Amino acid sequence: MEDKLKDLLAKIDESIKKGDFKSSLKFLNKAVREARYDGVKSAIVNELNRKRIEIYDRIFIPLPKIFSNETPWILGLIIGAIIFYYSFVTEHIVSIISFLIGAALILVVTHPLAHIFIGRLYGIKIIKAYLGGVAKFEPTVIADFLTYFSAGPKQRRNYHAAGSITTVLTSLIIFLIVLFLSYSFYIKILALIIFIAILLTDVFYSPKYSDWKRARKELKYKEIKVEK
Repeated sequence: MEDKLKDLLAKIDESIKKGDFKSSLKFLNKAVREARYDGVKSAIVNELNRKRIEIYDRIFIPLPKIFSNETPWILGLIIGAIIFYYSFVTEHIVSIISFLIGAALILVVTHPLAHIFIGRLYGIKIIKAYLGGVAKFEPTVIADFLTYFSAGPKQRRNYHAAGSITTVLTSLIIFLIVLFLSYSFYIKILALIIFIAILLTDVFYSPKYSDWKRARKELKYKEIKVEK
């Protein structure tokens, strides 16, 4: 098993040198699957961490290390809430712009926050954050494989599901706040469109390509015992 992992790590290195990051990511995912057995060496798991960061640094936009904890995301949430508030105390186009910027910022930062908080609850350490995904401004955080493998299947499932659940609930809360507190018909329509769009994305996109897909897959893998 370790020989196969070392062969995959060598293929990752070769792909990176060629600039073929699509292949390197494919080999990395295969290596992660192969590493899911009791007794896997911590040195190999740490090497997987390093290779993933090396690949992600090339295909996504890396964020400063501080973004691997909740502080900057909470600050972003506060700023988003303040801007969102201005949609209720201003009028016309300023009100609409304040709503769109504030709501977008709130939705963007609550997703990684959910992963960070649930990860901490289960002892899953976040090691880096990126901007990437389908929308290039969409933030994503990655977990340390050592702590991730050591978590139970349901804990890993909940870690992935937390992002999608939080995004849908946040969009619903935004819509309800606007529905009952905003005087603007246009903002109410925009809030409804945002909620429906996010809900449909969660129902049709996420189970095939994103958080719900990862959450479902994790139930197939048991807790892994990593050896030193």
